[in-house]
Amino acid sequence: MKKLFYLLTSVALVLATIIACEKSAIEIEDLQTIQDEFSETSNKKVVFESPIELYGETHFPSYAVKEHRVVSPYEDNKLTCTAILTKVKGQHYELVTEEYFGTLLYRNVTFDVKITPSGVVSFYWPETWLEFDGTELAPNTMNLLEQFNFHTGCVASGPGINKGTWNYKGYFDGTTFYAKTHFMGKQVIPGFIDYYAGPPLIDGPIRFEFSFELEVVE
Repeated sequence: MKKLFYLLTSVALVLATIIACEKSAIEIEDLQTIQDEFSETSNKKVVFESPIELYGETHFPSYAVKEHRVVSPYEDNKLTCTAILTKVKGQHYELVTEEYFGTLLYRNVTFDVKITPSGVVSFYWPETWLEFDGTELAPNTMNLLEQFNFHTGCVASGPGINKGTWNYKGYFDGTTFYAKTHFMGKQVIPGFIDYYAGPPLIDGPIRFEFSFELEVVE
């Protein structure tokens, strides 16, 4: 009876672990479906005045597909973000963001954003931005994919990568600004960030979901 009890307990623990990992994977997959509610075929027209002040978070979750585990938790690997969205001309807007580690200003990035009349958002990560170098904000010294490789030890590929940078898509409904990029990575060296530092290296592909999740400040 004791052996049967231990066996059943072990099976229950394994099943609980599998379910938890699958739930995390599903939560990451769900991020892809959010913008489906906001498409070019929507009859809704988003009207707003600019500039607009935004506040929220940027998130950097990842999931090891072969190992069936969360590498970088959505709720933990994030930065506080403030932003100003200003109309430039037509469907073109400027989004100026500041991201913080606690109270420390980590990064200042200016994005060229397109927002359609129905609220569909698209933009690329720019070639240059300002980043804290240990003393002050200074121009970045590595391009985006070089820095990504340094942080994670991964080589990135997939639909979220275009012309050497991340391609973000999402929506703005006048209240919520949401945009994400998703792509795959293969770890080839230990990363600088603890989640990816190893050893060992992460086996197999890693799915990354990076997002801006901001709300209009009333």
